[in-house]
Amino acid sequence: MGDRKTIQKRLDKARYGFYQQEPESVAIAAKRLGLDLNDARQREKLLWLLAEVVFGQGKKGRPWGSRTSWGHRLVSLGRIYDEKKYKNPKLSDAKIARLIKQEHKEFKNDDPDQIRQRLRAAEVAYSRYFDFLADFEAGVTPPPDDFEPPELDYDDYGD
Repeated sequence: MGDRKTIQKRLDKARYGFYQQEPESVAIAAKRLGLDLNDARQREKLLWLLAEVVFGQGKKGRPWGSRTSWGHRLVSLGRIYDEKKYKNPKLSDAKIARLIKQEHKEFKNDDPDQIRQRLRAAEVAYSRYFDFLADFEAGVTPPPDDFEPPELDYDDYGD
């Protein structure tokens, strides 16, 4: 949306030009929302929607109950971590996390500290996934049709 100064500038510009003509941005917003500006109720609805978007008091951050993107990537992170740790056992987890960020495009947008914090959970997820595959190949466990690796809560396996 923009920072506070940008919003204030837009509001001031709209306030000064309000009596001259209807801004094109209002017409565009009404068209995108499927509202008719000639209808007073729909104009009021547009006003309420825009006010809620700009000044709404919603909570910041990820919505409650939403899934993190880490759940699906923990097994992959665990595999990469095991490979790096096997090749360089003396490397610290922080250095391995930086290497993972640099060398693997799947994790290029993640903070190295976030990667480091999830290494233990990733190691456990990879281990469980590897055990499941071994059991499956041995015929012990038939997989369900919609099998996905289990999603773990990485906080339970902290540093």
